[in-house]
Amino acid sequence: MKRRVLAGILILLSCIMCVACDNAKKSSHKEEKTSITIWHYYSGSQKAAFDRMVERFNETEGIKKGITVNVVAMDSISNLSEQINASADKKVGAKALPDLFSAYVDMAETIDAKGLLVDMDQYFSKEELSGYVDAYIEEGRFDSAKSLKLFPIAKATEVMMVNKTKWDEFAAACNIDISKLSTWEGLAETAELYYDWSGGKAMFGRDVMANYVLLGSLELGNDIFQVKDGTLDFQMDKDVMRKLWDNYYVPYISGYYRKEGRYASDDLKIGDIIAYVGSTSSAAYFPDEVYYDAEDTGTQIECMVLPVPDFEGKESYVIQQGAGMAMIHSDEKKEKASAEFLKWFTESEKNVSFAVESSYLPVTKESCHAGYIRNIVEKENIKVSDKVLDTLTISIEKMNQSTTYTLPSFVNSYDAREVLDTILKDKAKNDRAAVLELTAQGMTEEDAVAQYDTEDSYQAWYQDTVDQINRILNPEK
Repeated sequence: MKRRVLAGILILLSCIMCVACDNAKKSSHKEEKTSITIWHYYSGSQKAAFDRMVERFNETEGIKKGITVNVVAMDSISNLSEQINASADKKVGAKALPDLFSAYVDMAETIDAKGLLVDMDQYFSKEELSGYVDAYIEEGRFDSAKSLKLFPIAKATEVMMVNKTKWDEFAAACNIDISKLSTWEGLAETAELYYDWSGGKAMFGRDVMANYVLLGSLELGNDIFQVKDGTLDFQMDKDVMRKLWDNYYVPYISGYYRKEGRYASDDLKIGDIIAYVGSTSSAAYFPDEVYYDAEDTGTQIECMVLPVPDFEGKESYVIQQGAGMAMIHSDEKKEKASAEFLKWFTESEKNVSFAVESSYLPVTKESCHAGYIRNIVEKENIKVSDKVLDTLTISIEKMNQSTTYTLPSFVNSYDAREVLDTILKDKAKNDRAAVLELTAQGMTEEDAVAQYDTEDSYQAWYQDTVDQINRILNPEK
């Protein structure tokens, strides 16, 4: 009897010890779970798409590897930049730095100068990195050691978006072929015809004028900002700038081009233009209805997506833009966890899912093909509008046929780019207003335009542009 009691006690003690060990293991597992924080600037459909991807990670790969990703949306890149800098400088009331944050090169450089960014080469093998678009990886190697400080998760470029409904009406009436919109020269000629046909309405608008100037200059043989061995060479060829002037300023003051809204899509939505060049990431905002006048309750339109025009007979260049992810120094566990998330997020199929839902471009070589994207959309049954899918596939085809460009890193590059973004646009807009004042006083439009389309006007604008940029690049002089 005593033996039986003793055996029972031993069995009970054994069970208690097993439960205790099991609880200890579970407790240990909980302690091993790694939590990382990401700050980004996405909003609207892009924020929703990113949030879905993070939730998917946390419910799958995150569970397997004991990683939890927490996300903080900063709403805008300017707010994100302000918050990151405040945290990096340990200002009173600033939040703790995240493990990963969205950044453009200039923003990442600022934080890297404080010694806070991780060289991500240590967490990615050469074989892994070879699977990404080379230009996207190289953009993240901005320091003198060419360390990988900015990792691509999604990119953007530009496309031309057209009110196909109105275009078809105009093209049929004037016997215009769509190929005319493939060059800047052809676009300007076509916009003049549209102005006459429509009774004085502009045809075209453009977002981000800096891209027009930078890419147009390259196509015409002038690289405005060249950085070699850390030294900047700033050159603005006068003849090249004149070509850019003739294909934007002159059509604009003549009434063929227009840009009044914050984005060109705003002008298209109210019927002030029927085509514009804008970012691929804005494709979802192309309107489905246009309000041509105050009494219009909304006219349904079709969208047509085209590549950005090039200068006739010149090599094609396309802009490469979009923030990457920078990693903050912390500890090995957090850094490895951050790298695991980046690898998972940029696996081709998953990256295409995010790209399609957010209107961004995927970043792996495998995924940067129109056929691959369409296959994933069909396979995953992803609900996407034709305008977004056309934007992604057409822009990727254009990028694969062109040379990509991103502004090189140099001191005050942001301010120099801002000059290119505003100085031609503002000049054209102001002078168009002056032309309309003259016509209101009885002058013919042709004579009014001739008052401003002069050699002296161009020379003054050119010199002002050069002087402004030189003051930014050489503030001590």
